[in-house]
Amino acid sequence: MKQRIQKAMESLNLAQQKINKEKEFYRPHYHFTPPAYWMNDPNGTIYYRGKYHLFYQHNPYENKWGHIHWGHAISEDLIHWKHLPIALAPKKDQGEKHVFSGCLSLDKEGKPKILYTSIHSILNVWKGAEQWAAESGDKENLVEWKRVRENPIMKDDIHGDLKVRNWRDPFIWKDPEKDKWFMLLGGNVAQWKFWKKRGGIFIYESEDLMDWNFLGIFYQTPRNIGKIVECPTLIHIEEKAILIISTVFDHHIKYAIGEIKNNQFIIEENSSWNLLDYGDEVYATNVLTDPNGKAILFAWIKGKGFESWKGMICLPRIIDLTIEEQKSQLIQKPIPTVKKLRKNLIYQKTKKFKPNQRHKIQNSISRSLELEIIFSLKLSTRKDMKNTKKNEERSILGINFNDGEQVFPLQILKTLNSNPIQYKIKLNSKSHLLRTVKEKQENHLHIFVDNSVLEVFINNREVMTSRFYPKQTKDSLFNIIWGIDQQNLNLSEFNVWNLG
Repeated sequence: MKQRIQKAMESLNLAQQKINKEKEFYRPHYHFTPPAYWMNDPNGTIYYRGKYHLFYQHNPYENKWGHIHWGHAISEDLIHWKHLPIALAPKKDQGEKHVFSGCLSLDKEGKPKILYTSIHSILNVWKGAEQWAAESGDKENLVEWKRVRENPIMKDDIHGDLKVRNWRDPFIWKDPEKDKWFMLLGGNVAQWKFWKKRGGIFIYESEDLMDWNFLGIFYQTPRNIGKIVECPTLIHIEEKAILIISTVFDHHIKYAIGEIKNNQFIIEENSSWNLLDYGDEVYATNVLTDPNGKAILFAWIKGKGFESWKGMICLPRIIDLTIEEQKSQLIQKPIPTVKKLRKNLIYQKTKKFKPNQRHKIQNSISRSLELEIIFSLKLSTRKDMKNTKKNEERSILGINFNDGEQVFPLQILKTLNSNPIQYKIKLNSKSHLLRTVKEKQENHLHIFVDNSVLEVFINNREVMTSRFYPKQTKDSLFNIIWGIDQQNLNLSEFNVWNLG
């Protein structure tokens, strides 16, 4: 395998030498991107010996999907990453063509092991995939890996008479009380009638990470949630469990809150499936536990990457739960170490704007920004409704990242003549009803801009991610436009930092 990794690294090194910096305009500064060419799913995320490790699906030869290897990077703060040599290349002498997604765990002796889906032909994506393992003797940086002799450690005949299709993406956790590992794999139960197909998550157990027993169907999704499930991720928070899935066809990440009973996931009463991110660009999750016991989530952001690279990882998110109105509510927060990127405060406002007031800010240092907005909304009155059409929308805030352009990548809108009054966030062409934004309470928007990606955290509950491609200019310009509906808005804080 060393020769294949060396060949892949030579391809990457050559690609990096050819990179035209002028064509790197849209590459983010603080979102993780590959050194060159294609990347997708985050894999094998783990905090190990004082460092965070991120493995990822990677094509070291082209700027498109194919020749899938495992890339590798490390960080001490989840913000500044160092690229390491490719961890896994397809083992072609055994017929392997792609190293699909998987995870990393430590065995009983503390030896790191990767478990992943091995693809030998494109047909295996649908039927006949295998689960393989690799282990590392490098207990410092996890750089060198070799396949175990026992491969494959799982074949689809483990399911007996149950016909499982699209079987891939192992996710593992250890139950310390039972002293066993449990694994989830995504896919679906075979169903020739497409309209009856339902996504499935399947559960297995092992005492040594090598010999596995099939326990049954962990969860089957309703047809409207997903017909094929990928990248199942499970987060344990006290007695609760958060099940996160990526669904084929609509390409969204969804989550549900519940608990595990008899090796099955049971959604809690009065709960339902929700989108983890309300944009269209985020897919495929993985998670690690940090030194403080917090769950840190990673996901792949799609979209254009242009000549030298394609794909990135979202800003790592802290995932937690809280109880509101006797229901479990998901919390999503940006990692606190992002504050280390703050260079200087370039804009600050703590009072009302005049209606339709435009504020132009020139930011020539970088095109990477952090915006923090804290505001409350007064109750609407009859006067607000006067002369308004049904479901008329009024702009409260618009942010534009190129002076003179009419399209606002980010807007906050108020929908009148609805009961109750509704508020929406609009990111490019995608709109989302803000469930957590309410009148007469303080609301918090935390916005991260990084050259061609926007991530918006809404009250530390909902997140919307989008790609945008501003004009290539020497200086970075953006406008803040406060809309006509200012009489009903109280602004507590509006801060903008330059990040670098």
